[in-house]
Amino acid sequence: MSADQSEREDESLAYVCKICQKRFQHSSALGGHKSKAHPGQSKAYNHKKKVRETRELERELHRHTMRLYQESLMESEGQANG
Repeated sequence: MSADQSEREDESLAYVCKICQKRFQHSSALGGHKSKAHPGQSKAYNHKKKVRETRELERELHRHTMRLYQESLMESEGQANG
């Protein structure tokens, strides 16, 4: 293999895994590699995971608050009619 061919191959492998330095020709290949070889090690992944968990807690709190509100409405309607 000539130096010119080697240089072209390096240029075609433009996407580099920041964790293990493995090189890929396509960004989608790098993404697949990172999700399989390094699950949970990406800052972006961990940030998204934290945001998802926070939103789920917020939804649960909202559901609980709405339940309490509806119960208090039912009680006040019952007292007003009773």
